[in-house]
Amino acid sequence: MIIFVGIVKEEAVENKTINKKGIIAIIAFFALVFITVTIIYLIKTIPRHGTVEVTIKYAPFSSTVKLGDKTLKNNDVNYIKPGEYELTASLDGFETITQTVTINEATTLYGSLVPNTKEGEDTYNKNTRDYKSIEEYYANELIKQGIEDRNNWPIIKKLPFKNTLFSLGYVIQDNNIIISVNATETYLNNAISKLISFNKEGDLLKYEIQYKKFTNPFLNNFKSNSSSDPLTFLTTGYSGVSKEHSFKAGGYLDNKNYYYATATTGNASHYNLVSYKVLLKKSGNSWKLISAPQPIITTKNAPDVSEDILKTVNGL
Repeated sequence: MIIFVGIVKEEAVENKTINKKGIIAIIAFFALVFITVTIIYLIKTIPRHGTVEVTIKYAPFSSTVKLGDKTLKNNDVNYIKPGEYELTASLDGFETITQTVTINEATTLYGSLVPNTKEGEDTYNKNTRDYKSIEEYYANELIKQGIEDRNNWPIIKKLPFKNTLFSLGYVIQDNNIIISVNATETYLNNAISKLISFNKEGDLLKYEIQYKKFTNPFLNNFKSNSSSDPLTFLTTGYSGVSKEHSFKAGGYLDNKNYYYATATTGNASHYNLVSYKVLLKKSGNSWKLISAPQPIITTKNAPDVSEDILKTVNGL
């Protein structure tokens, strides 16, 4: 019995030693893994310090994309230091894209190269999947731009508008909105009234307004004169306008530095009556025409006139 117990104790000590060695081996293994992962992480992250994540997608993805002299990975993530760069995307058989980009946060830069040779067209046809994969970026950009446009120019939330008598629309040129009024003389006043009804957020005076199907008879038809009376100044200045017209007194503004009036052409019984707004500014003992009579005078016609004065002139 004594010998048996001694053997059991010896085996227990041996097992305990083995367990300790196993635990030490496991700890060492995980320590090695941790150290390895840490080293890999540091190797990857240290060079990225001070950079931002930029995804590059220029179709076809075999295109060479460069920021300055540095070639980037196309259809992949790159780490770029913030700044302004000259970007080029090129591939034989395609038009080269050149653009200035400013990088200050994580973003995606994308584009579609256009083939300009038969070989380029063949490459395009073989890589249509590349082009389709970036369509969502273009779609999202259009949605984002549409939201920004509506925030910047609230009136376009109501446009375009069309009925059987006239239509109202807009175009964006050089980051500016141009409102188009498509109406004949018969319905121009109706179109202007509808446009004014869209002026809920008070931004109508910011826009250039162009008229289609209608010619303003007052444009380039003013003859200079030195009359001190504002209505006489207008009637004398536009005496050469052949179209039936008249001027109606309005009033003085800004301590009599400005004078506004209303002009009309046509005849209501002939269904061609058109109303215009007129604004004059005092000039010595006479007056200066701020703008030719217009259905609406905006800051584009009168850039140096305050909006408060223009609101009064336009009856807003």
